[in-house]
Amino acid sequence: MFYSIFHKILTLFSFLCCTIVAKAQVDDAANSLIIDNNIHTLNIRSDNKINNIPILKLNSNRHITINFDYLQEDSNDLPYKIIHCNADWKKSNLSDLNYIDGFTDNYISTYELSFNTNVNYTHYSLNIPNEDIKLTKSGNYKLLVFKDDNKTDTLLIANFYIIEPITNIKGQVRTCTNPKFLKTSQEVDFTIDYSNIKVFNPIVNFRTFVWQNGNQLNKKELKPIFIREHSLSFDYNEENVFKGGNEFRQFNTSNNKYIGRYIHSITEDNNYSYYNLTPAYNRHYKSYRYEKDINGKYIIKSTNGEDPNTESDYVYVNFTLAMDTPLNKDIYIYGELSNWGLSDKFKLKYNLQLRAYTLSVLLKQGYYNYEYLVVDKKKNTYDNSFIEGSHYQTENNYYITIYLRDYSNNYDRLVGFKQLNSNLN
Repeated sequence: MFYSIFHKILTLFSFLCCTIVAKAQVDDAANSLIIDNNIHTLNIRSDNKINNIPILKLNSNRHITINFDYLQEDSNDLPYKIIHCNADWKKSNLSDLNYIDGFTDNYISTYELSFNTNVNYTHYSLNIPNEDIKLTKSGNYKLLVFKDDNKTDTLLIANFYIIEPITNIKGQVRTCTNPKFLKTSQEVDFTIDYSNIKVFNPIVNFRTFVWQNGNQLNKKELKPIFIREHSLSFDYNEENVFKGGNEFRQFNTSNNKYIGRYIHSITEDNNYSYYNLTPAYNRHYKSYRYEKDINGKYIIKSTNGEDPNTESDYVYVNFTLAMDTPLNKDIYIYGELSNWGLSDKFKLKYNLQLRAYTLSVLLKQGYYNYEYLVVDKKKNTYDNSFIEGSHYQTENNYYITIYLRDYSNNYDRLVGFKQLNSNLN
């Protein structure tokens, strides 16, 4: 009786007073990270599927697969460690033994040398869980790979999710109800059913995040606009609005004999192939044009071999973005190829003679999506529409995660996940 009365009071209070917390600033905490310059082509997949984020059901017999290349002469086992994180990607208070069944310190021992490539590398692969380690708690996880047993030199950090799906999320991506966003943006409306959980104060106990494609720079933390019994509603007309952006730019370097779309020319020397992309231009004021993409991701492949992991070569890709005068802000190549982060490796420089921003970057052969991201480091903000434009018609994936605070064990459980698409609702 008391719980029912309290729930009704809380529902009314939240309807009148509930607010939204939106991340407008640059925040790289949720992104995987390459630290050592000799590490390349880090990708984290669920069962090697490209379409979803690296998320795995708790106690599932499926796997998170982590792949990367190490450009060095020696090949050896690499130590790794897994850290449990809270909803904000900061280390939780759980000890290793609270979330690990097995060994707390392990090695990546599955690797192969590249074959018949100009650039020699070692391809590493790791499945989680494996016979050495299983994870017993849901939540956010960071996997740290080290150079040697001293564990003072971290090579990379790979982020992934473990979920216990005890909530149900229903939603859709729709045309914006607020007229001022009608032509440029998309609205994500959804409800969460938590009838399988007894929650005393859902406003406090739950944290809910929404983001677009792999870009967690635009991630928003939302509070429900109102609460029904065992149901949370997120039906705003502004706070849950995302810029539609544009279809991603793309190029394909899988074939060094054929000049494909968006490639101006291919040149070679004794060591490398160089793919010179067709000069790009500002698309901000151009009309929307549909072009099939993979929402910022990449696929490693080569026409010269059977195994793309070890027979795809590394080539230099030369980017050119025409611009009459330089900006007082930074421009980055952005997408899964940059691990959705702001790396100096993908920062363009202005060439006064060419009147263009340019960048040459070493990438493994394959099919890539990318976009140009403008970053104001003084204000710590970013804008992916300044050069790319933004349209309500753009095809995008949206991801929703919901966390429940476990106060008895002092950590955040990942209890809900939903993937929505702007064209498939």
